Order: sequence, then structure tokens, then C-alpha cells
Amino acid sequence: MTEHTTQELRETTLLKERFYDILFKFRATVAPSSLPAGRQVAWTRIMSYYLYILENNAGKHYIGISANIHVRLIAHNTDKVRSTRAYKPWKIIHQEKYGDRIKARQREIELKTNYAKRNSILRHY
Repeated sequence: MTEHTTQELRETTLLKERFYDILFKFRATVAPSSLPAGRQVAWTRIMSYYLYILENNAGKHYIGISANIHVRLIAHNTDKVRSTRAYKPWKIIHQEKYGDRIKARQREIELKTNYAKRNSILRHY
């Protein structure tokens, strides 16, 4: 088995994200339940994606992306997201708007892997 560098793994992940972006972006109407979490939309073309940061009462943070952050927040607070269900309630403390899913995903990876950049945002809250 060959070993992959972190950069190669990131590039592979971004290629997969680009594939899903193209696949789901132009479908006429997709049943929300048939899509993975974060892509549960039912309109023809998505104009923008949001990177969001959630915070709970204990001070824990969660970083994610979504086309509709308000619907996604409801999902986080109603046990629909396994990684956050034990730490609810959540509130949105930060959001950034991006023109497409790829750019939002790149920023999400950047914040999740870079402590300094993440904390430069969080210290304002």
C-alpha cells in the first residue's frame, strides 16, 4: 500500500467535492432525503454556500458548510447530526458567504486544520 501525503489527500478530497458539486448543482429537483447531510436542498441551482461556526453553552465550536445555514442549524439542534447531537443547543456565531461549494469547502478545511486562523475568528466572539 502506498502512502499519500496530506496534500495529495486534500487534492483528492477537493476533486470528490467538485464532482459532487457538479453532480448536484444542475439537477432539476432532488429529494432532500436522498442527499448527504449538508447538501439537502431541493432547488435547481445553488447560488452560494456558507461556511458557519456554531457554539454551544459549554463553549465548544463546530465548523461546517451549507447552502442553507438556518435549516442546517435546526438539523444540529434536533439530533439529525451525529457529531453535534450530544452538545446541543447550538447557535451560529460566525458565517462567511462563498460563490460555490468548492471555495467554502477549502475555507472549512483551512479553519479546521489551522489553529491560528480559527482562533483569529473565534477571539472576536
